Amino acid sequence: VVSTQSTEAVVSTQSTGYEFGILGGATDWVVLADLDKQLKFPSEIATTRLRPDLVIFSKTFKRVIWWELTVPSEERIAASHELKLDRYNSLQAEIQANGWSCYSFAVEVGARGVVAASLECAARKMGLTGRALKKLVRECGKDAAHCSRWIYLLSRKREWEMRAV
Repeated sequence: VVSTQSTEAVVSTQSTGYEFGILGGATDWVVLADLDKQLKFPSEIATTRLRPDLVIFSKTFKRVIWWELTVPSEERIAASHELKLDRYNSLQAEIQANGWSCYSFAVEVGARGVVAASLECAARKMGLTGRALKKLVRECGKDAAHCSRWIYLLSRKREWEMRAV
């Protein structure tokens, strides 16, 4: 069961001798997820009505990272990527003007399960490698294809019943 409100969690990357990509160094990461359009971008970073799907930030490092996921048709992956990056340009400029470093990731997984290179690139910058990275890419593709199949199977029904997928 997933809550329909924004989710907030504090993540610690205690010193283990490993680097965590752009997450490395800080121990006070806060993770916000936009579930059911409830996320409010942290006002201490910037004022905006934009709601990225995932926001991760560290107050001590003044670093913010966000992910914006799109599930377009495979033919529109490149265009969708550019549209999402353009949409967040002004927010990124405001954040940097406020003295924060900012990492903006637009990631795409095609509706039929094709995972764009943007997902792997963003995950690598976050510090994911090896089996964990391969599993992330594989599972994202499988989940997108699975959900698209259900949408197709239910597309002729007037009303959709709630089902576990």
